[in-house]
Amino acid sequence: MRKKDKGKRGEEIALKYLKKKGYKLIKKNYKLRTKEEVDLIVSNKEYIVFVEVKFRTNTNYEFLFGSVSGKKLQKILKVAKVFLVRNKEYTKLQPRFDVVLINERADKTEIYHMENAFGYINLK
Repeated sequence: MRKKDKGKRGEEIALKYLKKKGYKLIKKNYKLRTKEEVDLIVSNKEYIVFVEVKFRTNTNYEFLFGSVSGKKLQKILKVAKVFLVRNKEYTKLQPRFDVVLINERADKTEIYHMENAFGYINLK
């Protein structure tokens, strides 16, 4: 499977999982002109959530946990700030940054949802 196809598959699995938990999709693959991107932007009654999805096959969770770098976090923060400036209707919601880790094996798909993965971040 090509990398782009894996990414789409992971995002589909993550979105289905998040919808079951009561989240609503706002945007998928929200990109800036500078190429920074957030995989999913979802919301519930309290939060607007910027979600990074990591999808792997037949790996261990230690590898998945280490796959979101500080550099990636900075890109996600930049995208979140721009999104909120351009979409003021969501500024009433508390921003949160989650990571959804997906490990697909032949016999099952494991999903781990790290809510507030980076702790409290002030976007101002």
